[in-house]
Amino acid sequence: MAVLSANEIFEERKAQKTLTGMTATRAWKVQAEDNTSTPADAIAGSGIAKIGDAYPGLEGVKCISLSAKPYEAGFMWIVSAEYSISQTTTSDGGGNGHGHGHPTEQDAQISFDHQTYEIARDDSYNYTTTPTSDPLYPADGFTPANITAITPTDVRGHPSKQILNSCRQRYADPAIIQKFNLVINIDINEDDDQYDPDIATKYLGTLNAKKITIASIEIPPLCGKMKKFGGQMAFDSDGKLYWKVHYEIEIDKETHAKRVLDSGLYEAITVTDSFGNHLAYTPIKDTEGNAITEPVPLNGGGSKAMIGEEWYFTHIVDWMEDWTPLGLPVNKNGSRKI
Repeated sequence: MAVLSANEIFEERKAQKTLTGMTATRAWKVQAEDNTSTPADAIAGSGIAKIGDAYPGLEGVKCISLSAKPYEAGFMWIVSAEYSISQTTTSDGGGNGHGHGHPTEQDAQISFDHQTYEIARDDSYNYTTTPTSDPLYPADGFTPANITAITPTDVRGHPSKQILNSCRQRYADPAIIQKFNLVINIDINEDDDQYDPDIATKYLGTLNAKKITIASIEIPPLCGKMKKFGGQMAFDSDGKLYWKVHYEIEIDKETHAKRVLDSGLYEAITVTDSFGNHLAYTPIKDTEGNAITEPVPLNGGGSKAMIGEEWYFTHIVDWMEDWTPLGLPVNKNGSRKI
């Protein structure tokens, strides 16, 4: 399909000098004849840089990749070009990843950021020492390896205390604190036959079911969450399609499991009648014999927790997956090898 025009977006002209050389970018707004145009049509349009073309005014900096993304319902495209100083492969055949060889032989690009939350720190980290079942995991019995038993300390290993007033009740206005989670961003090039966009549906939003090391950080089970997983098409110097794949992983050292206090307005009692023993539920009463109107902590067995008794929590866990098949980089320099 014909390309009607290609106009460079001048403000997208950028250049950066690094230890490995010079890199630069350019971009064009491309108008197609109709909405049947393809990314390949946009990239092949007149006025667009070609693989190997020099960057204007920068000697030796050549176009190494072209990518296209839709701008307006297929009629318009944004074509981006990446430039770099031409590199020769290393003596081991290329692919040591630092700007050498084919794009898919390069190591991943790693960056670190953080996510900040304001949370109410009003729940105890004081778990029971003898749980009848592990509350971190669902009832189907799935228990990832390398998880220690629940102890009366938080996941950072520090002793924990309930945050209560002098009546051993939670404060009406809990303390609001800032919580910081580390975020790992990973950009890696994959061959076309190695990248399946549909696989993102399996991993997006999941927690890591097993311990895994990513970018030199050991992530315990349930502490990593796959926040982003996507790809953008690009072409190498021979015009062969490959994919720029992006991952965003958020790490919560307290796990991404949601903690809900075992509390309520009723307690469970055993009733015996002509049908035998069965559970019934009766309102919890205050000191005046009236049914309470605000939930109170329960003791993990369906009864009101007495003063000095431990509090229990239910842990709600998002969908879990083993991330090992993704082959994410093990080292912070982007290498997949240990």
